[in-house]
Amino acid sequence: MIIFVLISIIDALELSLSNQCECSELVNPNDCDSAGCLWKDVCTDYNCTSIPDQKSCNEALRCAYYQGQCSDYVSCVAYSGVYEYQCRQFGCTISSTPYQSAYQCADPALEMIECSSYLDKDNCLSFGQGACSFDKICRGTICSDMKTQDKCNIIYSGNFISPHLCLWTNNQCISANNTSFLNEGNCMNETLFTYHWSSNCTLCSDKSGQPLDGLLVIIYASLLVSI
Repeated sequence: MIIFVLISIIDALELSLSNQCECSELVNPNDCDSAGCLWKDVCTDYNCTSIPDQKSCNEALRCAYYQGQCSDYVSCVAYSGVYEYQCRQFGCTISSTPYQSAYQCADPALEMIECSSYLDKDNCLSFGQGACSFDKICRGTICSDMKTQDKCNIIYSGNFISPHLCLWTNNQCISANNTSFLNEGNCMNETLFTYHWSSNCTLCSDKSGQPLDGLLVIIYASLLVSI
């Protein structure tokens, strides 16, 4: 369920999830490996069907072991008649009442949180799941709310749909309006796989209108668990 909210206006760089990198765009071997792709002089899609066993398939980021074989990860809704733990393993939730312990998998819910609906600090910080902060009133989190360097990277201001990028400088967390401060080692991870390294931190191509592939589903599932 999507809950609409008026979000505080912030000038941090918004990361568009439609810019998720494809294997063929990556020119750095480390980025290629991090994205679950295969490096052979150039970055290519992993041949999931060549993986012979379930354990190795489950460890491959863009692959899924389903119906007795390893294949390319498609989307959560493609997997049905499976156990709950398998849906979780795919980075999915479950969407239907089980029949003999079998479930239909579903994409994890990416909600917009109505921060202003929480009137006290405890509820604001607890139910806001990191997307809300309390400063006399409950409001969307902004970069300056992050007081330590390890927390100053990506914020979810009132939602888990439009992450924004922050920068730690002069012992404070501020809004980042570009990616010039990122380097070869952190460009891709710090931008949720929407930028890659090619002499600088470069935006991947826009794929608006296309469904998010398995990689982002897994990333977002892990974010929702870790917040």
